[in-house]
Amino acid sequence: MVYRNWINECFQSEQHITLYAVVDDKPVGFITLRSSEYALEIVLNAVERELRGSGIYTDLCMEAMKHATRNNLITVSTQLSNFGVQRIWAKLGFEPFYSFSLLHLNTLPFQFFVSGSERK
Repeated sequence: MVYRNWINECFQSEQHITLYAVVDDKPVGFITLRSSEYALEIVLNAVERELRGSGIYTDLCMEAMKHATRNNLITVSTQLSNFGVQRIWAKLGFEPFYSFSLLHLNTLPFQFFVSGSERK
């Protein structure tokens, strides 16, 4: 549900620009951008699994780069182990700036503890 909300927010927000890749009148990929006073951020992107490696994502990134007007700076993030997309970014001239690990803990079912009392 969290990812669905994130996707809906990206597609419906006036703060985001979403570019689409279409093959045979079918959307097969997208890249969502958010502009700030400092940079253009690639927020969310995907290409249909069976079309990965076909150049669609590279084309989407190149089109996104045309929207970078502030300082010509583009930021983007991914999992550290997502080497495929990192290779594409490197070929397009992107350089790693910093990295960090984010750990998602599955806490369901979860419990809240407030002032020593338990609520479920």
